[in-house]
Amino acid sequence: MSYLYEFIDYQEDLPIRLFVNSVAYVPFHWHKEVEIIYVLQGGITIHVDQRSYELSQDDIIVLNSMSVHQIERTNQDNVLLTLQFNPELLDERRVVACNSLYQTPQNQEMYDRIRHYLAQMAWEASKKTQGSRNYSMGLLYTLAGHLMRYFSMVMSEEKQKNVKDYDYQRLNRVLQFIDRNYSQKITLQSIADQEHLSLHYFSHFFSDKIGIPFQKYLTSVRLEKAVDALISTNDSVTQIALDCGFANVKLFNKYFKEKYDSTPGTFREAVTTVKSADPARKPLTYDESPSADYYEVDTIQAMESLYRYLEPSQESIAITSVSSVISDHVEIHINEQVEGTSFKKHWNWLTTAGRAVEGLRADWQAHFLELQGRLGFSHIRFHGIFNDEMMVYTETEDGEPIYNWAYVDKLYDFLLQAGVRPYVALSFMPSALARSKETIFLWRGHIAPPRDQKKWNALVREFVRHCLNRYGMEEVSTWYFEVWNEPDLSGVCWAGSKQEYFEFYAETASTIKSISQQFRVGGPAMGYGSLWNDNWAEEFIDYCSSRQAPIDFFSFHVYSEYPNQKEEQYKLTTLMPPTFYLDSVKRLRSKLKGTAMPELELHMTEWNFSLRPQFDSRYDVYGCVCHSPSASDVRYIRITCILVVYRRI
Repeated sequence: MSYLYEFIDYQEDLPIRLFVNSVAYVPFHWHKEVEIIYVLQGGITIHVDQRSYELSQDDIIVLNSMSVHQIERTNQDNVLLTLQFNPELLDERRVVACNSLYQTPQNQEMYDRIRHYLAQMAWEASKKTQGSRNYSMGLLYTLAGHLMRYFSMVMSEEKQKNVKDYDYQRLNRVLQFIDRNYSQKITLQSIADQEHLSLHYFSHFFSDKIGIPFQKYLTSVRLEKAVDALISTNDSVTQIALDCGFANVKLFNKYFKEKYDSTPGTFREAVTTVKSADPARKPLTYDESPSADYYEVDTIQAMESLYRYLEPSQESIAITSVSSVISDHVEIHINEQVEGTSFKKHWNWLTTAGRAVEGLRADWQAHFLELQGRLGFSHIRFHGIFNDEMMVYTETEDGEPIYNWAYVDKLYDFLLQAGVRPYVALSFMPSALARSKETIFLWRGHIAPPRDQKKWNALVREFVRHCLNRYGMEEVSTWYFEVWNEPDLSGVCWAGSKQEYFEFYAETASTIKSISQQFRVGGPAMGYGSLWNDNWAEEFIDYCSSRQAPIDFFSFHVYSEYPNQKEEQYKLTTLMPPTFYLDSVKRLRSKLKGTAMPELELHMTEWNFSLRPQFDSRYDVYGCVCHSPSASDVRYIRITCILVVYRRI
């Protein structure tokens, strides 16, 4: 802990600090900013104004300017949304009394309005679209006004007297002294003497400001230091007890068990086990808050609990009139005398997700069921059915394969029950089979060819046979099997040569067809760079033709970022016009015309405005409508935000 008075750094363009965080322990500190804490997940215990409150999911509390407070996690992990803003937005003669523990059916709307404003501010902060700053400032003032109107009260003269800067300067000196000298003998009397106060006066002064007695606070600091030592050093428990200021080990064990419900030795053992199981999992702290252990967390699921308050209230719906809605008008003329043709809704034939293991998550499944209920996709494609996290393939010490289909069954059972069929992307390589250790993405999909092609063939054979035995020929014959993902991106998605992929494809496709000729197999899920830059597609088709390797469809990907030519490798990317999708399909079809398979079925199994998360609907709509004459399948990437691809920096 470097500071006990916390200096808040505002965001670049707003007089606020809004962030999502997870808290383990935040010692007593204060700041001039007003702070609103909203519990998205889990629970915390907060000590403020001489009282302790245990908050759980959906709870809100407002901490007034200069309120000394401490935050601790409960027995649950937590995710919090925190807003800190300048107190000048509020009346300095009033204090805010807002704590949802006192929420009732009668005042719930007032608390929900706060949640609504926070949800809107978080939404604006995450999107950063045109006008976000103006909207955020408006929301901030509206929130401040709401707090003043419904939750504020006049500050008593005694309270105004107690917030004098001098008192907090004194308290700051005391807490910093404790933090620097916790290992030494410290008594209430020695601190009172240091501050030239009587024992009685200082005792009440400390308890009034902090909310707990002096000795309890001192013990809490020492325990915090002891926990750090147990985690980060190999010192004995006895040595740690003495170094942290405890008179003896017996007393240390007593206080430690009271606070953590565990002995120091058991605590260290548990932490060591977790660290060894996942050595890469390290907490990251925010430099802006040196007084606290603020952990970086995955917030996607947690924010759902807040974003449900984005829905406008009935009051705001009533205010919005139809005349205020801006719209475009398009005239469509239909000649009813001309015979029409049926229009195939090819865009809901195939959708995609991130990787297989994500489909086992409850939140992912909830997202998918909502989507499926509205759009009714026929098939779904994702990576990683053979990833290590699916626990499909291991080997004995003698090198004998061990197959495990438990997670595959759970996933496929769910999908089929939801009315969607697998479009099986056979990627990536199990680490036990990979020839080398190259990986892609944050989740480390192994991109190397198999070190033993026969073992890979056996894995594919057993996988398909298992699916056949479990779901039957009538069902599995409606699936598609796609061999690998973008092998044309050498060193990125495939750590072998072009020729090695061609041979790999032929072996894999032949293995699947050997089980049943009814099964549909294809590939190569080619990247759009190869579509525009070289003859990869033609060479692949020529190989399949000469080798008589089975292929029922040709799959490829298109994103509207310009695929730089090799001589333009240093050129910044250019966003292509909406016609780029259809142009790409036409280009591929023209390439195939010169091969032995000019009418091969085309599947665009990935497409979007960009490889990045942002997208523009004008491209999406144009692409959907215009593909029908040329491609049998169009697949939009991606159905849900629950995925991990790259680490954001």
